[in-house]
Parts: sequence; structure tokens; C-alpha cells
Amino acid sequence: MDRMRDALERVKMLVGMEFDEESAPPPPEEQSFFDDINRHCTLNTTQRLYGFATCLAAGLTCTFLADHWILG
Repeated sequence: MDRMRDALERVKMLVGMEFDEESAPPPPEEQSFFDDINRHCTLNTTQRLYGFATCLAAGLTCTFLADHWILG
């Protein structure tokens, strides 16, 4: 059961949901590279949506400019 709870906490952390601060982090030998990154990169949902919209707009702009430049 503890293993399932730990997996659920990791999924919550990956999608940006809050998790219990009281839960102890795993020992250093059990920590992965992604766990370390997720601890240091904390964006809320609004920031993630703004980032997505910005990247989408930039990608579409580059696509349309490339099409216009190649076909124009």
C-alpha cells in the first residue's frame, strides 16, 4: 500500500498538484534525476498554461513564416 501511495504522490508532483510536505523524501540513493528536477521546478497551473500558449504561438508563427518564405 505504501508503494501505491508513493506512486500517487509522484504523479501528483509531476502534474503540478500539491503534495504533503510532511512526507519524507526518499533516501538519496533512491532519488532519480526527474525527482530532483521536479523538486526545483515548481510552476503553478497558470504559469504552465501561459508557457504552453506562448510556445504554441511561437511555433505556429514560425510555421507560417516558413511557408510564406518558401512558397512566396
